[in-house]
Amino acid sequence: MNKEPAWDENGIYLQVMVKGYLNSYGTTQPAIEAISILKTFFGICLSLHIFKRRYVYSSFLPLNAFYAHRGVHNNGWVIDNKISIDEGLGSIMSQIYFEDLPGSDENPIRKNQYFAINLAYISSVLDHREADGERIATACQWLFESYYGDNELLNFIQATVVLEILLGDKSASDEIGLGELLRSRCAYLIGKTRQQRGEILQDFKEIYQVRSKIVHQGKRHLSSNERRLFFLLVWMGQRVIQEEAKLLSKDADKGKPAE
Repeated sequence: MNKEPAWDENGIYLQVMVKGYLNSYGTTQPAIEAISILKTFFGICLSLHIFKRRYVYSSFLPLNAFYAHRGVHNNGWVIDNKISIDEGLGSIMSQIYFEDLPGSDENPIRKNQYFAINLAYISSVLDHREADGERIATACQWLFESYYGDNELLNFIQATVVLEILLGDKSASDEIGLGELLRSRCAYLIGKTRQQRGEILQDFKEIYQVRSKIVHQGKRHLSSNERRLFFLLVWMGQRVIQEEAKLLSKDADKGKPAE
């Protein structure tokens, strides 16, 4: 609101650490890296249902910039400038809220346990020192980008890319086809019963038919059923990210030295 920024002691902040020069337009490599990390963070949190999106109208202008703080030797952090962000990112940021978490303020044990587990998953993805972590982090960014903007055809393709990043394998797809490979891997990774696996196999077949029409034939808009498939596709991406983050976290725990 054009006021001098001040820290709210009761507020919650996300600080993204990057090294290098940050201009006010967000076009330098450190700024691009910071926004990429931001998207990954929100992508994993949406997948873990820590955050949710509310489709609400607001008369307020969407967020259009972030404050950049510069580390000063022996003097902590000082405000350096404001980094501009694109309208689509600012708009979706204004629609994200905390999900209704388990537990309560009166009985916070379950809530604390929930956060401890999910923070381990988030940490394993953001601390992507190996190829698997980088792959999941990239998928989280694509998932988040599928949430915003008014181009529903592009959003559909972005959501399919999430599964292609996480479940694709060039050598195997060359033999049996990418769509069939993703369909089988997705069903057996997130399907908990035979019935659910069968439903996922059928839905995924329809989803990839829509993808093929968008990419190879061109479409003007999605039908009501295709929009239903889009939301189902986003759910599939979230579930696959959940399972992949769990596996990555377990692998990280195995690599830790015993106390």
